[in-house]
This record gives sequence, C-alpha cells and structure tokens, in this order.
Amino acid sequence: MKRRCMVSAPSGYAASRATINDQPFGQLFESILGREYFEPAVQQRSRMPMSSWQDETSLTVEVDLPGVKLEDVSIEVHNKVLTISAKRTAESRDGGWDNRRFGEFVEKLQLPDTVDENGVFAKLAHGVLVVKVPKVEQPKPFKVSISVEG
Repeated sequence: MKRRCMVSAPSGYAASRATINDQPFGQLFESILGREYFEPAVQQRSRMPMSSWQDETSLTVEVDLPGVKLEDVSIEVHNKVLTISAKRTAESRDGGWDNRRFGEFVEKLQLPDTVDENGVFAKLAHGVLVVKVPKVEQPKPFKVSISVEG
C-alpha cells in the first residue's frame, strides 16, 4: 500500500519565490537567525560567466559583464597570462532582496605560446566584453636539399 502525503500551501503563498518577509515563516527564521543571515553578501569574489575558443587566426574570450562600466574593466597581458578584472558596485536600497553579484571579479587565463601578446584587442558592447588575442604565424616546414659530394 502506497502512502501519499499532500501538503497545501498557506494562503497568499507565491510559488515563484518566498521572501523572509512572508508571514509567519519569515519572522520565525529572522528572529532565530537574524536578518543578516538572509541578506546576500555584497562584497564577494566570484567567477565571471565567460566562454573562450580559438580558430586558426586568434583566441577569443567573451565575458558577460552586465551593468559594469567601461572604467571599471581592466585587461592585462603579462608572461602569456591574460588577466581580466571588473568591478560592479551595489546600489544601496532598503527593504529588498537582490541575488545579483557585486564586487570585484578577476579571471586569469594562461595563453598558449602561439599568440601575439602585443596585438590584443577588446571591446565592451551591450554588457559583453570580447577580447581577441591574435595568433602569430608559425614557421612552415621546408624541405632541406642534400648535396652529394664526390
């Protein structure tokens, strides 16, 4: 015999997302743990959503940076390491909840020996940073002729 357990949601329950202000659940947890337990950390180190790929001519990196200003983005290349830094500042608001990421973000990527560090190109458009690192032309193999003596 199978048992079924049916639980009904309290009236006024929003299926999308419950907040700590929901009654009486929110008040119970807030009184036990304190409000700061439910507040997202404003300053945190995090990874930036990104993708990278390479073709015959270049290595490309795309980084999602919504809400980040151009002056808060830094790109450096040193010893075949590409470093992308960005900062997103949190806006001060009362009585809300926000699960977006704020703070400083840093990604370091080891570049292959086949790239030209001096030709790096970057653009920021519509919240997406695109960094292109060109590849250097590799020497092509050539046939060595052998001379015969005597």
